[in-house]
Amino acid sequence: MTRVSLAVWLLASLCLSLASPAAPTKWMVTGYVQGRVTDTLDETPQTASTFQIRRAYMYVRGAVDEHITGTLLLAMQPTVRAEHAYAEYAAKPYMVRLGLVPLPLGYEIPLTSSRLVTLERSQIVTDLVVKNGGQDIYFFDRGIFLYYLPAKGLNVSATLINGQPVENSSGAEGLFTNDRNDGKPIVARVVYSIPGGEVGVSYYGGNRRVRTAASDGSQRLTLYAFDLATNRGPFTIIAEAMAGTDGGIEKEGGYLTVAYRKEGSASQPYLRFDIEDQDTAAPNTNYKRLTAGYAYYLNPAAKVSLEYESIDAGAAFAPAQPNSRLTGQYQIIF
Repeated sequence: MTRVSLAVWLLASLCLSLASPAAPTKWMVTGYVQGRVTDTLDETPQTASTFQIRRAYMYVRGAVDEHITGTLLLAMQPTVRAEHAYAEYAAKPYMVRLGLVPLPLGYEIPLTSSRLVTLERSQIVTDLVVKNGGQDIYFFDRGIFLYYLPAKGLNVSATLINGQPVENSSGAEGLFTNDRNDGKPIVARVVYSIPGGEVGVSYYGGNRRVRTAASDGSQRLTLYAFDLATNRGPFTIIAEAMAGTDGGIEKEGGYLTVAYRKEGSASQPYLRFDIEDQDTAAPNTNYKRLTAGYAYYLNPAAKVSLEYESIDAGAAFAPAQPNSRLTGQYQIIF
């Protein structure tokens, strides 16, 4: 955990401690673990079968009353780090969060991995939006987050964020004092409720730091997203399209996920098709993937999944991709 992340969590804890003795803080501790076996089914590139603890998270939430809470989400794998650490004040339909918070950007990004239908997020999300490392957009960032969340109708989320690396083992880049943005990035999402779900549009606009041996500057980074998520009887339908500009490089893509699960059933088969173009002005930077999966819920807190992916990536797409992959995973929520 960086010093800033720790400081934010301590600030949230201090806010909780300011409550009157008549309203003692209530704590909730939960989390989840995902173990995974992956087998690349071809020789391009050649990769051995692997087993790994893919994710392990611990979630801590303290509530003073119906308005004031503090939240900490710790990733325990491969190293311990804070991904969420914020204080929250909610008075329906308004809410404010201050600290290290998931970005209100598209549909998949704000979700924890335990709530995904597929085992991983779509290619366009993981490429345009970097979770750890790198110097791009993050799934979470430090800032002040404002929300208007009525039960139905139009929902609005907006934030002004730090926009620099949250976790960086090399030293000072994760600190507020070393933020070289010309302006703080702005993130906004507008969602409209529809029967069984929602439609949303999102925007990210800011600069990111670009460091080389000869210079230390910044370049413009923008992203637009449209998403749809709905439940229609036993069917779950999720679609998202994204387009972004990273300096002078334009990227675009999207995905469609369809899952089927009857009420009371333990089985959920699903299909996903996702595409991406890493550079619309360059040849052979396209990516296509068809995913077929099956999840079986052993109980409300545990499930096992089997997923097959057929991948068609252009010769210039980076990093190199296998032609097909078979993955098995178990998930336990505690």
